[in-house]
Amino acid sequence: PPLPGQDPAVSGTGYLSLLAQLLGLGLLDRRGAWAEPGLPLARRMARFVDHLGEKSLDLGRGLVLPPSDVEETLKVKAAFNLALSRLLAEAGLAPSDLAQVHLAGAMGCHVRPGDLAALGFLPPGLENRVRAAGNTSLAGAGLFLARPGAREWAVALPGRSRLVDLSAWPEFNSAFLARMVFDYVP
Repeated sequence: PPLPGQDPAVSGTGYLSLLAQLLGLGLLDRRGAWAEPGLPLARRMARFVDHLGEKSLDLGRGLVLPPSDVEETLKVKAAFNLALSRLLAEAGLAPSDLAQVHLAGAMGCHVRPGDLAALGFLPPGLENRVRAAGNTSLAGAGLFLARPGAREWAVALPGRSRLVDLSAWPEFNSAFLARMVFDYVP
């Protein structure tokens, strides 16, 4: 429960886990819409309230899940899915070619990779190859201080890299919209 004087809240990774569970229970469909629950547990959880004019799931303790929040998550998922699939296509790789996927920051340390796969951020099977990279900006700063060749390596990196501008891709809009589902779209 929240501390006195604090509003109840759900963390970002908790939010992803919640959506993955609702999807698994059939309370949420692949398009991000509320579904008619078939499982007994899902029927017990299906308590809806009107929140700012939206049919929202009542999570208890003053928390509600409005469909507009689900839609915002679908936008993030679509952008992530599109970036991953385009980078793989540009590199001529399939998801199965990746030995590991490193996720940085707090999310990378706390997200359940199975939730990312269930929601379509990652293709099925890739969740087993996810590794938490931690605070990569702090680790990079430490490398700059500790290793003499790190700065030269970083300075040369742009010459070994190529920009993939997704917004300039003629199929960007249709590819983004096609990924506005809780499934991985190659």
